[in-house]
Amino acid sequence: MLEDPSFEGLLSSKTISISSNFSEFNKAKEKIQKLLKEVFILKSNVNIVWKSGLKGNGFLETEFLDTKIAIPAEFGGSGNGASPKEILVASAAACYTSVLVSMIESRYLPVVDLTVNSEGINSDDEFKIIHYPHIVLSGKATEKQIQAANRILSLADKGCTVGNLLKKAGIKIEIQGNISSTN
Repeated sequence: MLEDPSFEGLLSSKTISISSNFSEFNKAKEKIQKLLKEVFILKSNVNIVWKSGLKGNGFLETEFLDTKIAIPAEFGGSGNGASPKEILVASAAACYTSVLVSMIESRYLPVVDLTVNSEGINSDDEFKIIHYPHIVLSGKATEKQIQAANRILSLADKGCTVGNLLKKAGIKIEIQGNISSTN
């Protein structure tokens, strides 16, 4: 059967087609792997410029953040700027809030307002962050939507990469949420 020229021609064209498709597959695979690295490998650049020693202050700058920082007064600094703990709590709050918003939108919940207040509490034996999310749903929200809103309060915590890193470092994170609706 291999001696049949039409079969050999068919086999040859299929081999070229498979090789060509395999080459295209490998190119696509490489592009996907590159994109995945860009998506899942978070690289953040932070620049800090400090002036005037312990009592001075600095400026923290990222691509989208520009803030004044300082050593807290209780540690001998000026206290005239955000402290490292404030920035840490803000980072955890921003992460939690962004995951919460994403979950709200993916479930098409009729949210009228969303606020998240967060606090960091430092005691002798632990550092703890408490998020206080408040979701206001429209008066037309169904019972099913209210239940979904309640569930995502804790689900957003599980999806927050910053919070998960902090938990691995022994920081406790609590969620004390509230759901209400307009009437």
